[in-house]
Amino acid sequence: QVLTNLLTNAVKYTEKGDVTLTLKLKTITDDGFSMDAEITDTGIGIKESEMDKLYSAFDRLDLERTKHIEGSGLGLSITQSLLSLMGSRINVESQYGKGSRFFFSLRQGICDKTPIGPFEPSSAKDTVRRKKHIPSFTAPDAKLLIVDDTPMNLQVLRGLLKRNDLCINTAGSGKECLDLFEKGDYDIVFLDQRMPNMDGIETLSELKKRFPDSAADTPVICLTANAFSSAKQEMLKAGFTDYLPKPVNLSDMEAMLLKYLPKEKIHMNSAQNDDEETVSPSKKNTVDPTPDLLPEALLSITELDTDTGIEYCGDEEDYLDALRLYSSSADDRSRQLEKHLNENDMKSFSLLIHSIKSTSRAIGALKISETAARLEKAAGENDIETVTGMAPGFIKEYGSLGKQIDDSITR
Repeated sequence: QVLTNLLTNAVKYTEKGDVTLTLKLKTITDDGFSMDAEITDTGIGIKESEMDKLYSAFDRLDLERTKHIEGSGLGLSITQSLLSLMGSRINVESQYGKGSRFFFSLRQGICDKTPIGPFEPSSAKDTVRRKKHIPSFTAPDAKLLIVDDTPMNLQVLRGLLKRNDLCINTAGSGKECLDLFEKGDYDIVFLDQRMPNMDGIETLSELKKRFPDSAADTPVICLTANAFSSAKQEMLKAGFTDYLPKPVNLSDMEAMLLKYLPKEKIHMNSAQNDDEETVSPSKKNTVDPTPDLLPEALLSITELDTDTGIEYCGDEEDYLDALRLYSSSADDRSRQLEKHLNENDMKSFSLLIHSIKSTSRAIGALKISETAARLEKAAGENDIETVTGMAPGFIKEYGSLGKQIDDSITR
């Protein structure tokens, strides 16, 4: 709990750079051992004048610079109390504007002296093996229409749903959605909120205007990467039947389908599904006989959380397909961002960065996604100073990630 509190605080107050946890063994005796722990960060640091308030409950330091951060301010007070109960205390070294170091020493008891054996962090991922996802249902007679202007998003959603045995049509624009809806008899429409030319709300309005009867009988689910708390109410007010945040989680998608598909078209699967199981490397083939598809070079890309990417994409095969689309479009999208930036076109910049935010999260590029979210917010507020300050570095990182992914999967 102490380490979790300190790490959470460090991440909250560190906008760029890194947070490092270091644990060092000091001494071992028959009944216990002592250790040193420290958490360092490159965050905003603490003013000398505010050091005495550091552990006061509900005191938020440097209010002007931390007003955007959520939390009660209780974390360090509780942490100090917990360490006190264990005969220790937090020490702090900090330089305002450059970062902080929180450290403490602690004695712990030994419950079992049996050596755990050699441990290599680089092979830790080998102990976790994913089982193939078993869908909770199939619906071969159900017909879906998925509308999104980003090809990768359409591919990811198709991959997520391929084991549910659904009939899926896709559209890349509001106009294409209207054309397909006129010709088809769909059970559900999944409609992206932010698209160029005709956005999701405009498309929904046009659907209801042109096809009032069939649109009234068809659930239309909003897909949006705007995950703020009021988004669902905003979309329901606009006329959507329901709402799913992007990137879409598989379990959330299945729950939505079960909620709105006609019951007579759903065939429930009685098989049990375990998303993952921890096994020893020597027995891993008894869990999943399919060999790893991810290249070793891909796993070494620090900007990628591959587990998150696989979770969003469905399996390793679909994850690789998503990575290929992501990397193949990175150069062109980087050039488009630069063009919008040079032309001071914040609307187009915001639309494109919104898409990059969603696709980056879907492949596990979480840092890129978070930075894109900040740029999208700034562009939406026409905060040109922030956009021009952040965008060049972001475009460079985004392009570099695309190249790293391409190099790793084409070797």
